[in-house]
Amino acid sequence: MFIIIITGSFPQRLENLISGLSFADSRFLIVDNGSECGLNFASLPSDRISILRFEKPVKRGRAIKSAFKHIIDANERNGVMIINDNCSVQHARKVMDTWLKSQSGIVMGIDKSAAEQSTAHRLTRLLFAVTSGTHIGCLFPEITVLPPEVPRAIFDTVGDGDDYDVYELLYAVNNHIEITEVPFCNSDGTYRRGAFKLIRDSWQVYSMILRFMLSSFGCFLIDYSILLSLSAIMKGLPFAIHTEASRSFLPILGFNADIHLIALVTARLVSSFCNYLLNRRLVFHSASRISLVKYYLLLVLLLSANYLLISLLTCQCGLGLWLAQPIVQLVLYPVNFVLQRKWVFPDGKNN
Repeated sequence: MFIIIITGSFPQRLENLISGLSFADSRFLIVDNGSECGLNFASLPSDRISILRFEKPVKRGRAIKSAFKHIIDANERNGVMIINDNCSVQHARKVMDTWLKSQSGIVMGIDKSAAEQSTAHRLTRLLFAVTSGTHIGCLFPEITVLPPEVPRAIFDTVGDGDDYDVYELLYAVNNHIEITEVPFCNSDGTYRRGAFKLIRDSWQVYSMILRFMLSSFGCFLIDYSILLSLSAIMKGLPFAIHTEASRSFLPILGFNADIHLIALVTARLVSSFCNYLLNRRLVFHSASRISLVKYYLLLVLLLSANYLLISLLTCQCGLGLWLAQPIVQLVLYPVNFVLQRKWVFPDGKNN
């Protein structure tokens, strides 16, 4: 196993940590993140130990990416453990042993006390569950063991802070890599990661939601404009039929077709294809060939709900179409997001 130790806070623990994790195939990469602790590695055994130094302090994500590049250049094909120098040997061994049983998936060592006390962490976990469809107890583990393919896949990903951990988990979820959590209670309080910034450190979670919102809003404007314009045009036609219940129809092939329904379907067909392309390429990064079929099956379901709710608000409640449609869209928006994330675009692989 290749073990990355990010050091700088508790350099006096390095020797015990390396000694406790040394096995026949263990190799270590010590990342000196440019701290001012005056680290001296001369006392450490040089066999199977590499050192990566930064002149100035760097964030966690930058340190991990540099270590990943070192691993890729060395053509490392074993599991990779990431720990800080303040971890206990006992907890690191527990996480390592859990991963070695299957030698697949991601195993995370979680300080339960730190995860439960932070409101920011709880909110981010909720957003991660919504955006990824997977509940994880803590997004920022103290100890992580990754299968060899993960460092190669994500080493050059944008993100230099704690958001890099979130990207690791999103990659695992999108590629159906099993995630196992190993909880422990930290007694001396030294494990806690740096101060968690809700917006900065959760950007990988929030960026997906933001991209989905921008995509949905842009396509909503297309849908809304076509719906109102086409409805007004058809109502103004000389052969349009108007009823006292605020409903209008067009005689087509011997049937009276609801103008709202015609305008709604037409607008949705145009806006939905734009929305599909944006969500597939920019939001969920999916290459699934069956996603188009799933998307339009979902569209039929949501379109039916949209029409029923519009009919209820315009005919029963007396609201105008201009007001009813935005209200319905707000109601259906979260349902649309969750179903697209979990069913239409569940991963980035071809099906």
